[in-house]
Amino acid sequence: MTKYTIIIAVIFLLKQPVTGQSVYTLSGIADFQKGKLYIEYTPNDITYVDSVEVIAGRFEYKKSINGSCEAKIYRTKAKPFSFFLHEGSYVFEYANNHFKLIKAPATEKQYRYFRSIQDSLQAAIYAYGIASAQKDSITLARLPRVFDSLNSAGTTIAEKLINEGAEEPIAFFLFDRIMGAYRLDAPEVSKAFGRLPEKIKNTVQGKNYEKLIKAAQSTRVGNSAPLFQQKDTSGKMVALKNFRGQYVLLDFWASWCKPCREENPFVVQAFKQYATKGFTVISISLDNSYLKSAWLNAIKKDGLQMWTHLSGLKGFDDEVAQQYGIRSIPASYLIDPDGKIIAKDLRGEKLLEKLAEIYQ
Repeated sequence: MTKYTIIIAVIFLLKQPVTGQSVYTLSGIADFQKGKLYIEYTPNDITYVDSVEVIAGRFEYKKSINGSCEAKIYRTKAKPFSFFLHEGSYVFEYANNHFKLIKAPATEKQYRYFRSIQDSLQAAIYAYGIASAQKDSITLARLPRVFDSLNSAGTTIAEKLINEGAEEPIAFFLFDRIMGAYRLDAPEVSKAFGRLPEKIKNTVQGKNYEKLIKAAQSTRVGNSAPLFQQKDTSGKMVALKNFRGQYVLLDFWASWCKPCREENPFVVQAFKQYATKGFTVISISLDNSYLKSAWLNAIKKDGLQMWTHLSGLKGFDDEVAQQYGIRSIPASYLIDPDGKIIAKDLRGEKLLEKLAEIYQ
C-alpha cells in the first residue's frame, strides 16, 4: 500500500499591528478525497474550533485571530498535535494518524522544550487515573512525587527560557504557566513579574499585565471594593455605591462558562435564603455583544432574574473586569455593608457557610 502524507502549511501574517490581528493560512494535500481537519485555539480564555474542508484531496483555509496562543490541530480520529499559534510559517506532516511539525518560527522551539514537560505531566495524570481505578496503592503513592518533580522542572524550564530571551508572546505564555497556581494579587506574582527582563516588561503586553496585577492587588480582602457603574439588561446605568448597607456578592460569569453555570444554583439558594436579611447579588457577564441573547437566555434558564445583572458585552475587555483584574471566571467578591471586600471566590457550599456565619 502506498503511504500518503498530508502536508499542511500554516502561515501567520501580521495584518494590523494596531489591532494585533494575525491571519493564518492552511493549505495542503490529503490521502482522503473528502473530509475535515480541525484547529482549536484559545485566545483570551475562550476556546474556538475551526474546521478545514478537504475537497478532492486538497484544502486551503484562512482565518484571523487576535494575538498569540496555544493551539491544536487534529483529524477526528487522530491524536491532537499542540503548537504555539504565532506570527510566522508552520508546516505540518500528517501520516498514519499522526502530525509532525516540519517548519515553525523560533517561538515553537521554545514552546516544544516546555511542552515536553507538560506532555510528561499529562501522562502522569493519566497513569494516576488508571491506578486509582485499579486501586494500585504503590503507583498512587509514587505519582505525587512525580507530579512535584515535573511541575518543578516545568517552572525551571520556563524561567530559563524567559531569562535567555524568549520572544514576547511565548515569554508571557510561559510566565502565565509559572504563575498559573496563583491569583494575580498574590505576592509571588508581582515578585516574579519584577524579575522579568526589562525588554519584556516594557512591551505593550508587559505593561498591560502590570496593570492587571495592580488592579488585582487593589481587590485584596480587607480593601474597599473599587467603585464602578455599568448598564443592566435594560440599558439602565447601575452604580455599586448604591448598594451600600447590604452584603453584596459581586459575581463575574458568562453564559458560555460551564463552571459558572454550575455555580448558579448555589447563588440562587443563597439569594433566596438571605435576601430578606440584607444580602444581594450583582452579576457581571463577560459575554460579548454577539452573545447578548445567550446572556439573557442564560439568566432566564438558570432562574437568576431575582437580582441585578450588568455587562459591557465586551468579553474579558469589560471595563469592570479590567478594574478588578479578572482573567478567568467564575470569580466573585463578597462585599460588606461598608463596601469592603471580606471574601473572594466562595464556591458552592462555602458561600452558604460564609453567609450562615454572617447571619447567625
